[in-house]
Amino acid sequence: MVAKKHIGSDRDEFLRSPRVTARPGSGAPEEAGLVSAVLALQRAAGNVAVGQLLQPAASRRAASMLVVQLQGPGHADAGMGTDEVRAAYEAATPTPLTTIDDLIRLVTRVEAAYPSDNWQGITTRIRKSYYDDALWNQLIVRRAGYGTVNSPPLSMPDFKALGTVKDHPEIRLPSGDVVDMGHVLTGMDASNFPETNWKFSLAGIEGPPGATWSGDVGSALAEWDIHAGSHRDRRQEYYERFASRDDMLGDVDGIALAAQPAAPGAGGDRLSSRLRAYYLPASGGTAGVSRRFTKFAQASGFAWTGRGTAIALDAAARQRIRAQVDTFGVQYRRKQVGIERGAGQNWFHNEDIDWFVNRFIRWVEVGLAAENP
Repeated sequence: MVAKKHIGSDRDEFLRSPRVTARPGSGAPEEAGLVSAVLALQRAAGNVAVGQLLQPAASRRAASMLVVQLQGPGHADAGMGTDEVRAAYEAATPTPLTTIDDLIRLVTRVEAAYPSDNWQGITTRIRKSYYDDALWNQLIVRRAGYGTVNSPPLSMPDFKALGTVKDHPEIRLPSGDVVDMGHVLTGMDASNFPETNWKFSLAGIEGPPGATWSGDVGSALAEWDIHAGSHRDRRQEYYERFASRDDMLGDVDGIALAAQPAAPGAGGDRLSSRLRAYYLPASGGTAGVSRRFTKFAQASGFAWTGRGTAIALDAAARQRIRAQVDTFGVQYRRKQVGIERGAGQNWFHNEDIDWFVNRFIRWVEVGLAAENP
């Protein structure tokens, strides 16, 4: 996720040496806010450790949404107390939200409920149903004050579907793939509004990768190092746990989707139209998702050489990926084990960084090869 300043200004030293100890006070500006923020950004399904860290905030989300609901203009039951609203919420059956068709239909109703929002605004509103707290507002700083969804104008079943969506973010595609839609929407929102606040900017954190792939791979590296670092035969286990396929597909799709042009026809600039064109094209059309790795690499600025199985990301792309995964892992590790217990909190073995980075790079290259034979 991160290209750091205090830690990153010495990046060449980190990459040259198998072991580099921390300089006293080397991370001072980031320690209070940035380190906590970096951790909180990766509360995805499958990211067990970070999910647990953030569970208190997540558990408060549904209750806070119910209070907001009372403030909606024109609420048919505006006089109801919070207990009554909560009872109505609990009694409602959430709208089904398991397939991409379900999602697109729900997005269409959100668009109707907020007709003055453009597609970026609808993306932000729905993204905040998955991830919305002060720390995300530091990463996607231009959307910090943007609204969420409420009921009204949404129906209670639709509102409840989005109110509970963080607990089941996986969406099934016609191909049989399962994609974490929370990752898709965070990738889109961060790509639409890549500016971060000063803490992330100071550390060199780029919004789109920070909201998606570099955090997942970096947390996998750190978790393995903390809990199983003496067992290199377990690296794959940790990669699959913290950078699962549904998460990573969501990461790739989110960045690719944000770069997509408007879909053809009237209303093609709506979020629902963009999702439909990407995942469910009209008969005879080609789904954008069939070129997901190509579009992701292009949108990320990753160049490659060759075709088919000879495809390889170039040196600049590899260096950037390595730097971000390394630094996110360092920040994650420092949060977990602290920085005041002496040396060893600011590095990993190069061999281990490379294993996790190369696992991600190879996955992208295999995807590119299939799309560019």
